[in-house]
Amino acid sequence: MLLSFATIGIIVYHTASMPFIITILVLFYALQKLGEIDKNRYVINLNFLLLLVVATVSYWMFIAVPVFRAIVGNLFSHAPTGILTKSVVETPLMELFNYLQYSPLLLFILFGVLAVLKKEQFKDVLTIFVLLSLLLVPVTFPGPALLLNKLAGNFNLNRFGEYSFLFNCIAAAAGFYAVFYKLGKLPRFGFLVLFLVMAFLVVSNDFTASDNPLVKRPFYTYYLTENELISMGNLAQMTTGYLMADYISCRYLDNSVYADKTHVLETDWNKQKFLLSSNNDILLIRKEELSKRPLKLFVAPGDKFVLEPNLGDTLEYLPNNLSLWETLENYNAIYDSGPIIALK
Repeated sequence: MLLSFATIGIIVYHTASMPFIITILVLFYALQKLGEIDKNRYVINLNFLLLLVVATVSYWMFIAVPVFRAIVGNLFSHAPTGILTKSVVETPLMELFNYLQYSPLLLFILFGVLAVLKKEQFKDVLTIFVLLSLLLVPVTFPGPALLLNKLAGNFNLNRFGEYSFLFNCIAAAAGFYAVFYKLGKLPRFGFLVLFLVMAFLVVSNDFTASDNPLVKRPFYTYYLTENELISMGNLAQMTTGYLMADYISCRYLDNSVYADKTHVLETDWNKQKFLLSSNNDILLIRKEELSKRPLKLFVAPGDKFVLEPNLGDTLEYLPNNLSLWETLENYNAIYDSGPIIALK
């Protein structure tokens, strides 16, 4: 009963997580059935799974209707065009370093699976945890699955990493323990160094430490500062047209009461100029972010403003050395908070 209430709480509090959680629990249940585990020791049973699916679908259909429409839409919509992982091609060494922590982690997981299977022989719940960790590797770790635009774009496949870390940690810990105590002094020291290097990379990559990473990726910072948020709210209140902002700012404002006032900032690449819908529009420039990293803007197919742009692969990172940014001198500054400047 307590588990049922906790499940319903998750469905209501963060319903977008449920497709990933249900998939993982279905795999967990299937592994229990395939193994030689006593039914009395099942962690997940069929009744619980049915309750989870029925409660989730019911909540989507009758209460969280926008979420239900979005999920159905993603199932049947076309995959995004272009190469979603083009950052790997554009900056391979930077991307390699920021994903490097996955290599020793995967090695520890493999050691864990082999050690547990050798000892438990598929008769213990621990075996289910480590096998599930291995099964989730293709959708948890960066790899070939992200090359399929339908999976990476429509289904947001990398979200599995947020829900599978429990299984990954258990499997990796088992692998580290199993190998560490079988090694001699010198190999043991090397194995410990490998673990410490992994731990260091985990906390110093550009995804975890976006404000001060060891190797900075030439893409957006993974957070907005309080000053930026306050400035965005002030500007959205005062504009009588669109608040034209970079993609990250728009993503934030699209989930606020100012969604109908927000539009991604458009550019004409050939003429290196900004495109506005009217003179009432306000250009929001995160100048502090632009001084450190490029801003992600919409590159229009022509020289006309696009009211409802199909973002897809037409969003580009534009660095501060382009002549486009020099055209800001043609506008009048109406707001300056330091990190953000607004022009008209």
